[in-house]
This record gives sequence, structure tokens and C-alpha cells, in this order.
Amino acid sequence: MNANGEVIPFTIADPYQFETIDYYPWRSRALLEILKSHLASTSGWRYEIEGIWTYVLRPGQALPGQGWKLHLSATPHSAPEVLERVLPVLLEVGTLFKFIVSTDLLYVVNAPYWPRGISGKFITIYPTEEPELRYLAERCYELTRGLEGPRVLSDRPYKPDGIVFYRYGAFKPLFRLGADGFYMPVMVSPSGEEVEDKRNPWFSAPPWTRDPFRPPQPQAPQPVSQPSSQGGLVLKERYRVLKALHFSNKGGLYKALDIHTGMEVILKEARPHVGTDPQGYDAVFRLQQEYAMLEKLASTGTVPRPLDLFEYGGHTFAAEELVPGRTLRKHLDAASNQPWIEVKGLIRKLVRLLGVAHERGVVLQDFTPNNVMVTPEGDLRLIDLELAFDTARGIYIFGGTPGYISPQRSIQHPPTVADDLFSLGAVLHFVLTGRHPTLHMRDEAPGRSIPEQLGPILWAIAAERGLPAKAAALVLELMDDDPRRRPTLEEVARRVDALPETLVARRSGCLRIAREAELAEGLAGVIGYIADKAQFAPSGGSHHRVNCPWPTNWVGYKADPISIQFGASGVGLFLLRAIQAHGRNDLEPLLRRTAEWCAARLSAEPNRPPGLYFGLAGPLLFLHRAARQLGDGAMEEQAAGLVAGLPTDYPLPDIAHGAAGIGLTHLMLFADTGKIQFLDKAMEVGEYLAHTVRVLNGSLAWPIPAEPHIREFSGKEYYGYAHGVAGIVTFLIYLSLASGKDRWLDLAVQGAHTLLRAAQRVRGRWYWDFGPGDPRRWPHWCNGSSGVGTALIRLYRVTGEHCYLEAAMGAARAVMAEKWGSTLTQCHGLAGNGELLLDLWEASGDPRFRRWALHLAWLAYLHRIYYRGRCAFPGEGMLRLQADLGTGMAGVGYFLSRCLAAGPRMLMADELFDQRGWHRQKESEPATLLPA
Repeated sequence: MNANGEVIPFTIADPYQFETIDYYPWRSRALLEILKSHLASTSGWRYEIEGIWTYVLRPGQALPGQGWKLHLSATPHSAPEVLERVLPVLLEVGTLFKFIVSTDLLYVVNAPYWPRGISGKFITIYPTEEPELRYLAERCYELTRGLEGPRVLSDRPYKPDGIVFYRYGAFKPLFRLGADGFYMPVMVSPSGEEVEDKRNPWFSAPPWTRDPFRPPQPQAPQPVSQPSSQGGLVLKERYRVLKALHFSNKGGLYKALDIHTGMEVILKEARPHVGTDPQGYDAVFRLQQEYAMLEKLASTGTVPRPLDLFEYGGHTFAAEELVPGRTLRKHLDAASNQPWIEVKGLIRKLVRLLGVAHERGVVLQDFTPNNVMVTPEGDLRLIDLELAFDTARGIYIFGGTPGYISPQRSIQHPPTVADDLFSLGAVLHFVLTGRHPTLHMRDEAPGRSIPEQLGPILWAIAAERGLPAKAAALVLELMDDDPRRRPTLEEVARRVDALPETLVARRSGCLRIAREAELAEGLAGVIGYIADKAQFAPSGGSHHRVNCPWPTNWVGYKADPISIQFGASGVGLFLLRAIQAHGRNDLEPLLRRTAEWCAARLSAEPNRPPGLYFGLAGPLLFLHRAARQLGDGAMEEQAAGLVAGLPTDYPLPDIAHGAAGIGLTHLMLFADTGKIQFLDKAMEVGEYLAHTVRVLNGSLAWPIPAEPHIREFSGKEYYGYAHGVAGIVTFLIYLSLASGKDRWLDLAVQGAHTLLRAAQRVRGRWYWDFGPGDPRRWPHWCNGSSGVGTALIRLYRVTGEHCYLEAAMGAARAVMAEKWGSTLTQCHGLAGNGELLLDLWEASGDPRFRRWALHLAWLAYLHRIYYRGRCAFPGEGMLRLQADLGTGMAGVGYFLSRCLAAGPRMLMADELFDQRGWHRQKESEPATLLPA
């Protein structure tokens, strides 16, 4: 759950956009009142609130850049007492410190799925000398003994029975922009080298430090994920841990061997004082609650058998039967084409499963495809019952899974059977469609009901796949906003039995396509959102929202805020498109403000990498184009001068981060201006890529080197557009067009044949693995069919060779086949995939490709929400609205714009085709290759 854990802090503050936790609307001022009461009798102190922290400062007192710091943990209930006890000694000693501003926020940062490496910290103390560190650690320990707080996993405990912890790290935030275009926190070594200040969920100190509280000792070995049969930690002298399956803030999930019985079991771990809610229930209570639910339902055979509940090392563990099989989600992923009669049988079993729980007085509250196991025999088991509500006991814990939790659920009201009926409808939606209900975002009130919002998507899938209309109608009735209108479980069972035994006839004929009015509404909504949300702040070195003009992806808040992928220059390119293609001259002031803001930040970041999507090349391209639109000669000259300084031998080879993207930037500017200096630089990049290509058995590769380091990519080879061969091939095609030199086209052809050999063909659909040895297959632009097709259709335009057209058409079929599994965006979604279809239409003249593109535009429109009275499109993951080009609304808007008004694809040099008059195939020729 690494990705999920990392995203959570950005979803707390605002229901419609990703924001840092600094924007959380906290309410309780009890901790501030305690501080004020102490400061009233103490002179020379002041406090400042910044984000979630209250900084307590003395004017003129300097804070070291880094060192050993103390953390005091607390629960929301113990925090006032902890602060009350330690404030006098902190003020007496004169040490600078900070504390979380409100107990509201402690509920958040100690939550069960908060990132483990940053959870648990209530007070942070910054001693300047080691004697001060030692004194404060001991005094705070003495003052807070007996008070509760969770273990701070990134730190080492001062003493085992206390809430005082310590670690070495930065005192002042210091961030460095890495080669991947993302900021990371750093410290400075004694030699002056910047090293990452890692917030691992385990204690780790830089090699140049000495633990101030412990004598030197050998480094303890790190645990391994799969111990040998003779090794592994043994708990309670009985359970040998075999494998760690999952970690979260509340504890781990392990596969273990019961050495008494020889049976493999599941161990669930709960850390005390983590996830404490306003009712005082923590992770330990949740695990005890779950164990009680297992005991209550054990005789029904619908849950894993509870085996043991015990404490070890201060943590609570539950041992339960290891249920063989897969979760319902994974089962359906693996059996996506199972016969309808089996689907109907599975629905019957799900209804019975829920009915057994209700008969025993248990409301599940978190009934989802991830919490149902399918055994090899096809039986179903309920798992993860920590939120289950025993109506006889009356104790409940608030929670649930977005998309599956009833809109009625709130912390003030116990869950009801009607809430489970809603969840059942959501589970049946997943069974019928293979998709989670897209309810992470609802219309801003007043808005459409859930059936009104979800229904058009479900009906479209049902018609396309031949699903019975009565099944779709049942799902929507179960998910009705009004719980009184949801059918009872008995009625659901009768209606399931009455469903037909076979699928109905699938809809034939033309695909539903977006109408011009729908495209226009969507485009207007995107423009309105971007215009309304613009928030410019002074340039500076921070990467937080205050210095990012538009809401972006949660990952984007850690990225360079002027980048093409996540930042202001990408949004600026969309504004430029809206002005030039749709006559929106009213956007020119916003375009100018965007360009000026980006230009002001150029010198504020000395470590910016040079790449197109994540580095400097992209913003410079935007500034040059914006300046030409605005008639700003000085800005145009500044951008051109900085482009000339981009390296042409950058070690990374790809389009997104590296040399090919830099070369493409030069070619786009050459196409814009005709200035030969841009072409000369692109030629230098071509020479570098020709020199560094690796040839093996006739196949070309440009591996991502180990340095400069790119997380998740270094040391690997890719086929796709953003990171691999397809993007480099595209650059070489353009370089051949611009220079008139066949050698670049020859190299592009060799690269294309590498892609043809690597293709995986499934029923006329063409897929590509991420790369050699990486079998993941996506239909998308960055890694997958859409991006590879993007390169091959351009090679067809140059050569007229039908093998490239055939492959690009196969990629288009893959895009269409995977449409229901895509989000809406350019990088990983319908917008980027639809761009390929428009490319195919322009290259072949076949109108069916345009219809396919308009069909994807219609699907995007189906997933719209209404925000501030306008149409808006959720971004990556369908979790929040965001403005950026790569994973947000600007990219969707660009696709809609291109559907409405013909024009070049963004961040391409397609103008070179027309300028050089290269081959364009007649419209009628490829028709025989395209299936109806």
C-alpha cells in the first residue's frame, strides 16, 4: 500500500483537489491556549503557525541546519497533558521547538493508513548542543512517564517505556531537485555533499554520526521478506514469520508457520495508540473487534477461523486461518471473460454471504471486492472485519472504502443494514463491469444523484457487453442515495434468481460518440476551472501548494512547479492552444501571468534537470511560444538563449527526462521559427543517440543509465514513448524530416523494427511489454500501445510502409479494448489514447479513427462531475480535480480541443511533415486493413 499511504496526506484537506495537509481546516484551539497561558508569564518568546505546526521561537536565536532532534508522541487525548508537562522545561532551557497545532490533526497524522515514516510526532525539539539534547531527553521522559503515545517508527526510543524518541535529520527544510524532476529532502555531509534525508519507517542515521545515547554497536541485520525455512522471527514461541505481506501505520500483515501444528496462518499486527479515533478506539481495539467478529461468525464457515490473540513486544497480534485463493478483485481480474452463468452464480453467493452476516447481527460496513476471498473451490470468505459492527454490542468504528461506503455513513450514526446494501450494489457493479464505482468524486451540491452520475456509465457498459438490463437496474437501486428506496436482501435474492441464464444481444452498429455540444461543454469547463483556480505566489524555493499556481497530482506537489508534466508551463501550453485554436483572446492576460511566473522561477532553482517533461526544456519551449503569442521579444530572446545552453549529450536518452526530449525541443522550435541554430543542436543530440545506442541481435536499445538516478527507471530498458525506444524513434523521424538526411530515418526504421519484433498480438490488438524482462502491458502513452503507435504512425507518414500502419492500427485496437480500464488523462488515460486515434485519422484519412476518438471523448464526458456549476474531469486515479497537463484537466482539455478543431498534437513537431512535403497516403488505401 505504498502508493495509497503516500497519497492519503494529500486527500485530507480538500474533497475536490489534492492539497498538502498544511491546508487542513483544524478547529480545536486547546493546545494553543495551553501555550499562551505559559507564554504569558515568560518573556522573550513568540509563536508562529505555519501549516500544521506551531513554532515556538526566540527572536535572534539561530537554528542549526541539522542535527539530533527529539520527538514526543501523543494521542489526541494525551496531547494536552504532554504539552502542559513539558512546556515549562522547554521554555526554561530556551530550546526552539514546534508542536502540532491542534488535536484535530493528531487524529489525522496518527491514522491507520498515514505514511509510517512521518506518523506519531507531536512535539519536535531542536537542541543545539549534545548536553542540551541529553538533558531534555531525560527531563521530558521523566515528565511524561505514564502518558500514552504511538511509537515513532522513524526514530529510536530514548527509553522503552516512554514517548520520547530521537533521530538525526534536518532542522530547516532543505530540498534538492533531483534528475527525475522531483524535490527530495536533503542533509549536508561533513564533506559538503547533499544526501537524502530519508524518513524511513525504521531508525537510520547518517554514517558520519554517533548515537548520543548508545555506545557503538554492530549494525543490526535488516529483515528479509522471505526467510529461509530455518530462520524467521518466532512469536510467542509458536509462530515463525515466513513473509511480510503488507505494512501500514497500524501494523503489519504476515504469513507465518504455526510450529505446533505445522499449519500456515495469517498474523495481523496492531500498534497501540495508532489510529485512535474520537471515541478512543485505537488499532489494538480494532484488531480485538475483528477477532470478536471472527469468533461470532466462525460457525458459519464464511470467515477465517480465529486461532489466537496475543501480545508480543508491546504489540497485539491475531492469528487466523490462512484462506487459500484470491481476493474477489484479483479473481475477477484473472477471469474477466467468465461465462455469464458463472457470474450469476457468483452474485448469488455474494448475496448469501452478506445474508449470513446479517442473520448473526453483524453489519460489515466495509464490504468490498478486496475483503472477499474466493477459494479454489469457488467458495467465498469474508476477511478484514475490523470495521464490522456487532449490533448486539453497539460498538462501532467509523470507516470504509471510497466508492463502496454509503453516503449516509457518518461518525455520529451506527452503520445499518441499508449501508451494507449500498456496498452490495457497489460490489455487484464491480462483478458486472470489472470497475470500481467511480464515486470518489461527486458533483458539488446540489448535484446529480448516484444513479444519475453512475448510471450512464453502467448502462453503456451493459449495452456493449450484453449484460441484462435487470442486473444493471438492481445495482443502481441498491446504490440509491435514499436508503429507504434500496431493496431488501430478500428482494435482491429473488431478483437475482430471476435474471436470465444467458447474456442478451450485444449492441451493434455505430459507437456512441461525443456531440459537438458535449465537447464544447467539456472544453469550456476545463478553461473555466483553470481560469478560476489560478493562484500565483512569489517565486521561491518551496515546492508546496503555495508556490504552485494550480492544483496538481499528489505526486506533482513534489515536482518542479514549472514543469510540463505537472506544473505551470504545461497548463500554459493548454492556454496557448485555447487562444490559438478557439479564439479565446480573453485568456492572454492569464497566459502572460503564467509565463512571467515561470520566467521568474528559472533562476530560483539552480539544480533543474534539462529534460522536456520534467526539466528545463519544457518550460523554455512554453516561454518561447508564449512570448511569440504575446509579442514579448525580450522573453522570446531569453528563452532562446537558455535553450541554446541545454546539453546535447545528456546521459539519459529518453523523451521524458533525457536527450531525445531535448532534441525534440530544438526541433519544435525549429518548426516554429525556421532558425537553423535549433536544427544544429538537434543534430548534435542525434549524433549522441547514434553513438550511445546498444545493438543486440539486430534490436536497438537505449537503456536508462544508473546515473543520474531516476527512481524506478534507472538501469532498465523500455519500449514505450516516454521512456524508451518509441520516443527516440519519433525524435529521429523528425530529425530526418528537418535535416533531409536519410541516416536518421534509417536509425528510426531499425528502432521501429525492434518495436515490431517486441509486439504481443492478441486478437488483432497489439501490446508491448514495458521492456525486456518487464511483462507489464498498458495501452497508454507513457508505456504501452498508444505511445508505440504514436511513433509508428509517424514512420508510416514518412515511408508509406503499411507494416507500420498495421501496427499502429493494432495499437488502436488495444486502446479501444482497454478503454473501460483507463482514466481520463494524457499520460495514462483516454485523452492520450484518443490522441493516437486522431493521429491515425490524420495520417490515413479513414473516418472510423475519428469516430473512435470521439467515442473516447464521450467516455470522458460520461465521467465528468459538476464543480462550481461547470463540467470538470477528475484526474489521475479519479480521486480529485487537478489542472496539470500530464495527469489532469489541461491534458483532457487539449484532447477535447483537438476533437473540436483540427491541429497538431501537443509536444510534437508534426508541422515538419507539411513544411517538407513528405508522403501522405491516400485516404482510400488503408481501408481494407481496418476491421469493421
